[in-house]
Amino acid sequence: MSPLPQPAAGGGNPQPILRKFKAGEYLFHEGDQSKSLFIIKKGSIGIHKRKAGGYVELGKVHQNEVLGELTFFDRQPRSASAVALTDVEVMELTFASLEKIYAGIPAYMKTIMAALAERLRKTNELVKRLQREVVTDKDIAALEKKKPEEKPEDNVETLLAEAPPKK
Repeated sequence: MSPLPQPAAGGGNPQPILRKFKAGEYLFHEGDQSKSLFIIKKGSIGIHKRKAGGYVELGKVHQNEVLGELTFFDRQPRSASAVALTDVEVMELTFASLEKIYAGIPAYMKTIMAALAERLRKTNELVKRLQREVVTDKDIAALEKKKPEEKPEDNVETLLAEAPPKK
């Protein structure tokens, strides 16, 4: 991971703002408009999406990891919620302060970054859709009961024993 940005004396670099959250406090909610990204200085944050009366955990971010960067590139609402799992300290970088640096990036790099952000957002949506279609243990048990009788040729051990040796 790269080091945390440091405040610049001359104002040329983004000015991070130190923010603290207690365990259980939200940094932001899914669907919120965003104005900043965060670099975790201390603690752990859980990332989750809404799902039929509950939430699905997508992952966790820890010290020196970045959070909320997706919305900087595509300006879409937050794709997930972020909640402090422990007491957390973050360096918040506003999009306004990052715009000064972003303005100097070549247009082709902006296109690449926007495409990556869009691809990641689509992947997040695909995961959300697939999670709705997850097969439960009860479903598997029901399928096991309907399983046809196994024939010797369907048995993996039989197939492996009959396979010609590798040369």
